[in-house]
Amino acid sequence: MTPRQKQLIERLQGHAFVKSRGGTAGIVGSYGKGAEVDLRDDTEDIVVIANTGDIDLEKERVLPSGADDSYFRANRQMFADHKYDIESGAGEARAISPYPNRQELKAWKIRCRIRSNPIGKAIRAVVEDTNQIGVSIGFVPLDYGTPTSEEREKMGGEFASIVRSWEWFETSFTLLPCNVACQSMAVTEGKSWDMVDSADRLLSADKIDREAAYALGMPIAAKRRIFSVPAPKTIVTPDGDIVRVRA
Repeated sequence: MTPRQKQLIERLQGHAFVKSRGGTAGIVGSYGKGAEVDLRDDTEDIVVIANTGDIDLEKERVLPSGADDSYFRANRQMFADHKYDIESGAGEARAISPYPNRQELKAWKIRCRIRSNPIGKAIRAVVEDTNQIGVSIGFVPLDYGTPTSEEREKMGGEFASIVRSWEWFETSFTLLPCNVACQSMAVTEGKSWDMVDSADRLLSADKIDREAAYALGMPIAAKRRIFSVPAPKTIVTPDGDIVRVRA
């Protein structure tokens, strides 16, 4: 577990819902590719895929079909990077639907009415610039463990653990989905850095607020800029992974 993942898990463990379930929590997210701003009927909604059943960097699958979304449907609040104070409110989920449909459920789609605060404006600016925004779901695992041989054969891929059923208690927007971030800021080619690059450009052009970018997980200081985005370079790790790093 990376320091960032540990930090986010600690935030989740402080949530009242998680405490009521014994303190065990996990995170599953997506890069939010295909996100869009929908301005129909003079509203301001963000429509985005919140998660998939892909294998994450912890070699785990969290099955979208296993979600119990009753708590999240009742609460509907969306946050910035799993922070639960009033200032970190990002919006309200207006619609939560299986994608592409209930019979072929591969992911969850959310339509969120974003707030007019700096965080909401930053989310909209990044989506308009990149057609994506990271989305991360906080959950409490119910049925989980080592995959069976039947599950491995059916799903394919090399994964070490599987979460078959889980309680979905919150959703956050983020510039760095937790299961792709690491301490060295080296991430899988593209994806997360598209959002960070975008936020950096928008910050430089004074189109988004520094505090909002920080709240969404951008690696900068809240008060003083210490991070810029130099040209990336591609390296091959000892394990053979191709990653981009910042000098």
